[in-house]
Amino acid sequence: MGLPGGTAGAAADGPRGWAGPGGNRPGLGAGSREVGGRAEAARGAAALYALAALATLGWAGAWALQADWAAHLRAFQLSGFALAAAVTAAALGGRAPRARWAEAALFWGVAAAARAALVPHPPPLSPDLFRYLWDALVWRSGVNPFRYPPLDAHLAALQRLHPAVYGHINYPEIPTIYPLASQLVFVLASFLTPGAAGLKAVLCAAELGGLAVLRRRLAGAGRPREWALLAAWHPLALSEVAANGHADGLAGVLLLLAVAALAGRGAHAAPGVQAAPGAPRPPGRNGLRAAVALAGAVLVKWSALVVAPALRLPLRAWALFLGLAAAGAAAFAAPGVNPFFALGEYLGRWRWNDSLFALLLAAVGRLAWAKELAAALLAAWVLGVARREQRPELAARSALGALLLMAPTFHPWYALGLLPLVALAPEPGWLWLLAALPLAYGGHPDRLAKGQAELTPALRGLEFGPAFAWWMWAALRRATPKSRSS
Repeated sequence: MGLPGGTAGAAADGPRGWAGPGGNRPGLGAGSREVGGRAEAARGAAALYALAALATLGWAGAWALQADWAAHLRAFQLSGFALAAAVTAAALGGRAPRARWAEAALFWGVAAAARAALVPHPPPLSPDLFRYLWDALVWRSGVNPFRYPPLDAHLAALQRLHPAVYGHINYPEIPTIYPLASQLVFVLASFLTPGAAGLKAVLCAAELGGLAVLRRRLAGAGRPREWALLAAWHPLALSEVAANGHADGLAGVLLLLAVAALAGRGAHAAPGVQAAPGAPRPPGRNGLRAAVALAGAVLVKWSALVVAPALRLPLRAWALFLGLAAAGAAAFAAPGVNPFFALGEYLGRWRWNDSLFALLLAAVGRLAWAKELAAALLAAWVLGVARREQRPELAARSALGALLLMAPTFHPWYALGLLPLVALAPEPGWLWLLAALPLAYGGHPDRLAKGQAELTPALRGLEFGPAFAWWMWAALRRATPKSRSS
């Protein structure tokens, strides 16, 4: 099945006609026509760069000036489509601005300015950031946040001292769900820069560091650097990290580091140097670096665990990864403390914006059966990816993407880990879905923050339908004898 786009070899990036992450650029002729075509393509790419920058700064700047998210919700929701179209056309049709310093200045300038405009404001679409702040307060008071839920009487003093934080916590009857690495970031940020804006600034700084790694990796693989704009300027990255302060972006950065370490020369590859397609994954220190980064991603966001078997780490790296992940998971265990209680509640109770899971539930008729079937299908898919996929970015994209499509809950910020992976291995289905995910906020973002947002079938069809249509068409094209022989 080709739904998450993970298949062996070059076919993983789509059927014929899709140039993929490093494919040939269409429309460039030979001789003088080639020179003229390249010049025209370069001018077009520069114009697309400018339009993408305006679209990105437009909604972010307008919201920052007016502090009214609902008034600019439609611009935010549509900007993802504009960015995806502009980046794809620029990457496949020609280079960005000729001068390297000009391209870098525009890339980093827009990325930093848009984030700086959104960071100072309270989170408009999700209250998760207040849980992060609460966990840091509980830690600093000397209490394990996995022991008591926020509304517990043992935390009454904190409730009185910090009503602005406590009053915005979702599900205060449940202890924290966030594992060790997330907790360390929350506490560290509370010492460096107290408050919501400070924690968001720390998460944005990590995200910008990940963008530097992404650009280096694209250059090392000889792929168009325009694809890095997907992670730098995408409305999901800006809204879910800079505006709403979700830690999922940090997990995405760590996944990127793991993939880069396994990709041959890692994040510090020399431009134009990459491992040969189909070459075995590198052992030694690259594998150990990948294990540390992957363990860090899992200890920021449990969902990153699904990527581990798909990457096929060397044996020593597997041992290191399992040791670090197990130690981090057990760090909060104590008599009377279950660090996985909230995770169990989430897996048992949450359901929203599901896609494939909704079909499974309709087929089997019982929620528990649907979850068991989804888990079995996901495990089979990930094992299949591990067996056939040599490129770590495709393996990671396919495994994490399958989890999100099979899951009962798919909030837009869950896709933050996919952004750098899709930038490394772009594919039309994922480009559409990442652009369409902001549609899940509907027209009432305030209701989403209260867990009351409802999606109409038409809206969910628009969100997921074109992506699934592409994946099915691509799978059919690959399955035909003519496609296989080309």
